Amino acid sequence: MLESSATAVLLVVFAGVSFFFALCETAMFSLARWQIKQLRESAGWRGQAVYRLLSRPDELLALLAFGNTFAMAGIVFVALWFGHESGGIMEWVALGLGVLLVCEIAPKLIALRAPYKWSLFVAPFLLGAERITRPMRTLTRLFYLLFLRVLGPTQMESDRTPSEEEYKELLEFAFQHGALGRAERDMISRIVALGRRQVREIMRPRVHMPVILDDASVEEMIDTARRLKMRRIPLYDRHTDTVVGVLNARVLLMHPEIDLSEVIEPPAFVPETMSLLKLLRSMQRQRRDFAIVLDEFGDMAGYVMLEDILNETVGIPGFDRLVFERLGSGKWRVSGLLRIDDFRYECPQMPPVKEIETMGGLVTALLGEVPRVGQKVTFHKIKFTVLAADERSVKELLVELIP
Repeated sequence: MLESSATAVLLVVFAGVSFFFALCETAMFSLARWQIKQLRESAGWRGQAVYRLLSRPDELLALLAFGNTFAMAGIVFVALWFGHESGGIMEWVALGLGVLLVCEIAPKLIALRAPYKWSLFVAPFLLGAERITRPMRTLTRLFYLLFLRVLGPTQMESDRTPSEEEYKELLEFAFQHGALGRAERDMISRIVALGRRQVREIMRPRVHMPVILDDASVEEMIDTARRLKMRRIPLYDRHTDTVVGVLNARVLLMHPEIDLSEVIEPPAFVPETMSLLKLLRSMQRQRRDFAIVLDEFGDMAGYVMLEDILNETVGIPGFDRLVFERLGSGKWRVSGLLRIDDFRYECPQMPPVKEIETMGGLVTALLGEVPRVGQKVTFHKIKFTVLAADERSVKELLVELIP
């Protein structure tokens, strides 16, 4: 009887200690920065105690881990020492569920309901526990370092770069604890993702690239620059089908009398498989904001600007990218809003069409109704298949040349 009473008392004591440290951990680390600052300024000496503890989060976590480990070790010791002759598996299951409820779930739920109040309540006790357990924690740390020196790895990977998943976990942790807002978290996540995203994902297709012929007059260049309203405009050689330079339209518009050699820059070429992070660093290093994108065969696939990368990071929708993808010889996936004249530049077999401007409009006119997904129609040995559509317009098409 006496032994059973002692067992119960010790279990209650150790469970209470574990309950206390679990409650402390949840309450203290649920406070946002502004709450900690408010406590420091308006909650008296208790608020100062909270601020002092959270100003050294590593030491506070070490104290909480030490206290909780001590309590759990006590529970296991009492259960094994006094309970080795009594009960069966059901008693051990009941003990485990009781520990989970009392030492983990209950204290965390209680602390989350009022972290502000509980942090003020437990702070003085934590300061006292910090002073009392400091010698023991120091000794434990020495044993740990000695153990690590003898049995641990000879070289720690201290300079290992965190993975993207680890970054996401850190950002989510910071967001959950109020250190970051939702917008800041999402922006940093997009910046981290630049390393795995490729230029082809954000480039503007070749058919949408505004160009000026390299033999155009200064007046023609100025008129085109005013119409396009772009800082950089590629200069196109119609004979070699390549970009031979990039016109600095802003400087030309500000100084129309300037020598053209001073406003024409050599083009920068980048592969479509380059990561956005490498492209951003390259543009910063070369002080450029415009690059021609090349496909795997070295042909011009489109272009990309610095603002496209920035739009991806801050989440501001920029250029409305129309789908245009070459799937093979004589086969394309295109947006319904793609202009017919732009497509004819890529596919000379496409005849000119009067009074209709877009590819989707052409298919709608040929069928006499708003097409449904899967419908097909042929026009001058070119087959159109509707890939996406709604009740008002065609969104996406598969275009194939018929041999």
